[in-house]
Amino acid sequence: MLKLPLTTTVTKLLLFRSQQQLYTLPVDALTAITYATPALLKSDSTFDQEQRYFLWKQQEIPLYALPQLLTYHYPDASVSYEASGWVSPFPGAAEQPPQETATVNFPVLLVARDEQIVAFRVDEILSEKNS
Repeated sequence: MLKLPLTTTVTKLLLFRSQQQLYTLPVDALTAITYATPALLKSDSTFDQEQRYFLWKQQEIPLYALPQLLTYHYPDASVSYEASGWVSPFPGAAEQPPQETATVNFPVLLVARDEQIVAFRVDEILSEKNS
């Protein structure tokens, strides 16, 4: 006999790339998805450590690269999106080399936890999928 769960949960995930690694985050965890420009970036050096900030809604939000904070990576860049069940909204985007403007203007994911917001620099937003 086939047993089905009484309830199901569907979570929308955002697939993105940061420093040649693929990541997903639940869309509901995002406060905003925006783009950084040189005018919206600020650096602060203290004790030989540089902290970058993203200016958003008149606030200085700490800006991080995900590989600096996380050790888990899903899956490596050699796995095709189609083989993973993902469909890229930008066909062929994964095969294209990064553009020079990627270092000047780049996507930023803003995530809030409790009362604190942090910003994550990403190289490319690839897709959104229900899981």
